[in-house]
Amino acid sequence: MNAKARILATVASLGFMLFSFNHCVLEKKTNSKSTATTSSSSPVAQDNQPAAPVATAPPVVVTPAPTAPPMNTPAPPPVVIQSAEIDIGVKNFEEINETMSVVTGISAGTNAINNTFRELEVQLPTDNSIKSFLSSNQVAITKLAAEYCDQLVNSGTLRAAVWPGLNFGNSPNQVLANNTQKTLVINQTLDKFWGPNVGGNRTTSQLEMLSLMNDLLNGENLGSATTTQVTMKGVCTAALASAQVTLM
Repeated sequence: MNAKARILATVASLGFMLFSFNHCVLEKKTNSKSTATTSSSSPVAQDNQPAAPVATAPPVVVTPAPTAPPMNTPAPPPVVIQSAEIDIGVKNFEEINETMSVVTGISAGTNAINNTFRELEVQLPTDNSIKSFLSSNQVAITKLAAEYCDQLVNSGTLRAAVWPGLNFGNSPNQVLANNTQKTLVINQTLDKFWGPNVGGNRTTSQLEMLSLMNDLLNGENLGSATTTQVTMKGVCTAALASAQVTLM
């Protein structure tokens, strides 16, 4: 299997939450008042005597209370949907190429780099909008990172600046034989490409990189220096093509 095919990084995706707004409708209820009526009872005759005439009281006229003028209930304020300013974005094709050049020390004008960039240019992000980022963009970013890392590992001077103390002429049995040695070169990679104070869970990143390194070493000739170089190209590509490098 081609070595470059084994070192493609996976694509990370972002989600967005949408919010909906509800309107509340207020209803005004009015209460009616009934007018009380009065009734009179007929006098009762006692001792067979005719009842004395009872004076009839004049009818009581109930004057309704003045109705208060209706209050002007203010209408609820209109819902204004403000477009929040997006504080995260992805670098466009030129910015990605320039960033990879700076962190690796490889000139973007190098023939191999320039040719790869021109081939992938239309597949790389065209703007900074994270919403338009596609999986094909990540694939192109990974391919470009692989070319940069190929040039980096093949340069004795530049690779020594990233991984000081790592002898690329030795086999994995000598320089990547245990987790201590592997973690050392992983931390050197993250410090160079991401920075020592990068946000996020660094421990998780270290574990993922360690898993990748073990996968690249699995089934390979651990007594060959070529395996060391191929493995380090994979570690380099995974870090260089990650969101920590390509996001703004």
